[in-house]
Amino acid sequence: MKTIRSFIKTYITAFGIISLPFIILLISSYLIPVNLEVIVYGFTFSFLSSFAIAYNFRKYEKSVIFTNENLFVSNLINSLSKLGYIVKDKTSVLIEFEPTVHSRLFAGKILTRLANSSATLEGSRLLVRRSLALTMSENKKSMVSNSVEECMSVWADEKKLRDPFPKMEDYLINSTEFEHAEEIMPEISAKMPEEV
Repeated sequence: MKTIRSFIKTYITAFGIISLPFIILLISSYLIPVNLEVIVYGFTFSFLSSFAIAYNFRKYEKSVIFTNENLFVSNLINSLSKLGYIVKDKTSVLIEFEPTVHSRLFAGKILTRLANSSATLEGSRLLVRRSLALTMSENKKSMVSNSVEECMSVWADEKKLRDPFPKMEDYLINSTEFEHAEEIMPEISAKMPEEV
């Protein structure tokens, strides 16, 4: 019922804004000659486009589950800032986003309720879905990069344990070893066979 009321309200608002020029043309047709086909096409366009706008910008509620709340909230704030929203009010259980000039024409505020590793977003359908899609893709990227870093560190530790080849620093000689080597050098050269 709430969705139907929201749809009707958004539809009437959109139809009023879009059909306003054609209403003015209809009223002025009594004073100046106006082609009635233009007015009919205008009202048809207003009817269909208002339906599309009302469908996409009606009130909508969507819940998602997450594992890391801080990561989800930061990605949600970044996603909504890309869509032209700013944080108006933020508490531990509720975040309210407000549209700026850069957001869409029929964009309203978006409320986010956080509870028990889940978030419920309430706002216009198109923007809630787009923000969630952006947020979830950012979460996946973050989780993949974290898991790749973990795998790389585990792989490096295993490689250290299994690597049969010594590292370059194992071949480096410090000054005391070098002095000791100079003492042994004549003995080694005496034991080596001479070239024929």
